[in-house]
Amino acid sequence: MTDSKEWKEIDALVPKATSFWGKYFETVEDVSSTDFFKALEKEFKDEPNQEILETVSWLCGYPVSQVSRRSKPIRRVDIKSFHRAIMRFGIPFKDFITNMKRCFFEAKKLSSGKTEYVIYPWYHCFLSPDEEKDLLMEENNENKFLVREPQSGDYKSLTIVYTRVIKGKDGKKETLKGKKKAHWNQKEKLWVWISRSRQQVGHKKLMVGVREMVGDREAIPCEKFLAYIYCDGVYSAADVYNTK
Repeated sequence: MTDSKEWKEIDALVPKATSFWGKYFETVEDVSSTDFFKALEKEFKDEPNQEILETVSWLCGYPVSQVSRRSKPIRRVDIKSFHRAIMRFGIPFKDFITNMKRCFFEAKKLSSGKTEYVIYPWYHCFLSPDEEKDLLMEENNENKFLVREPQSGDYKSLTIVYTRVIKGKDGKKETLKGKKKAHWNQKEKLWVWISRSRQQVGHKKLMVGVREMVGDREAIPCEKFLAYIYCDGVYSAADVYNTK
């Protein structure tokens, strides 16, 4: 198997995660998100919601290509992306899916008493500076926000980017960008951020911090993820767009 620093760190801290990879993929270091989903399905039999496992496999992957905006994006999971997911959500490995659900899904209580999990639309994974700028400067994205991976690749944090519109001296509208960070405290199992009162606060649910940082702004949905959603019918468009 690989002797990369990422693999060594997983093996040292979460040996059950490396055992999982070896059990289903042996020495292969890069697998399709579909194969990764099938492995999750076998490993986490206590999670009855297949859609959640399929979405988690997408979140753990990296993009390869996309024929068109409405075609299903191709994603794969390699050791590096697996490392990022495990270090953030998989310690201990048995809590991997639970921690992913807490971060990326809104739990809605139904009248039947059951709980429905709906994906938040704001996570864009990795964005280049140009991709981020293009998204934020779109006219219909004024006073909105998105969440992305830090461009440094630091798995211990996520970057929250938002826009605000002001009037310049000439009376014309000007769109400004703001940026904040949420850091993952592995020991306390909390997302930590600096509040508006400049105090360090934390919560187990990332969305609590996001809402504190961006106020009542709406999310800029990740179109690549929505393409995946629509192609596979994992969720309805209304579910995704109505989740702020």
